[in-house]
Amino acid sequence: MNNPKLITSTSPKNLLFWLASVGTITFIALVQWLVDWRGVFQAWQNVAWQALFIAATFVAASYAARVWRLMDFFPNTLSHHPKRATHLALLDHFFNQFGLPRQANNAFAAMMHRVSGIAYAESQSATLWFRLLDWHTLLCFLIYPLLVITPFRRLAVIVIALWLLIPLVIYATRHILQRRFLGDDTNLGILAQQTLSGLPDNFIAFLKSWGITWLIWGAYLLGLAWFLRQLMPDHSFNVLILALVAGELALFIPLRSLFNMPLYEVGVVFALFGFIGWQAALVHALNLHLFSLAAALIAGSIAWLFSDKTQQPSMMTKI
Repeated sequence: MNNPKLITSTSPKNLLFWLASVGTITFIALVQWLVDWRGVFQAWQNVAWQALFIAATFVAASYAARVWRLMDFFPNTLSHHPKRATHLALLDHFFNQFGLPRQANNAFAAMMHRVSGIAYAESQSATLWFRLLDWHTLLCFLIYPLLVITPFRRLAVIVIALWLLIPLVIYATRHILQRRFLGDDTNLGILAQQTLSGLPDNFIAFLKSWGITWLIWGAYLLGLAWFLRQLMPDHSFNVLILALVAGELALFIPLRSLFNMPLYEVGVVFALFGFIGWQAALVHALNLHLFSLAAALIAGSIAWLFSDKTQQPSMMTKI
């Protein structure tokens, strides 16, 4: 006889997987009906291999920066284990791009604990801090081009300056904020406590983690923009960056889908709709997503090659 508990716990997961699969297949069929996949792939004829190499180089640099941020944040545990840091950083990016675990924060924290022996609570706090920096940096890349291509361009410098103050204010008032949320059992309170406890222990470490985050997203978006420029040569980099950031932010929508389709495409098409027709925007969004998925697949393969299954991690914490 089947175990009822087992059925109850696994059935929702299976249902979500099948719903995500059906949704993805439906989207693929919809693309065939709307723009024809042959038209999507034909756009690659406009991309020279030299441009593709340059774009891939920038993306690879962003991956290297991800590894650097992780090694620098946990000097005792990961600074002398570049293979482990590479495995963790690239696998986290792979999971986020392919939409395998929607609970990316918990998944990454669990991987850090299993692979490197970092305490789960500490790794979860560090992950939330990384996510906060990622969000802040991405939104900064969104705010500037959005203001520049609108009548509010004179406000761009002022708004960006104020936006850049947010991490500094959070760090300067971290002790006050920790006392404020101490004992708060609400979801917001727990999230705030976990994130604040993940802040670096000194100002130099804080600036390094923030600066490396800018390097991560600057190189990554520049690589994708270089690729997209081959498909849209008549548009400025501000428009391209706007579309790229919209696609990346769409990945944070709490919906489960295989390969993050059509979340990424919706974000890119929404940003480009005011500049080109929706069919052309969809073709560009699909090709951009295929390029980023191919890069993430290579990153995931490297992460698998760098996995260390023989060495038991020691329980160490960051300084």
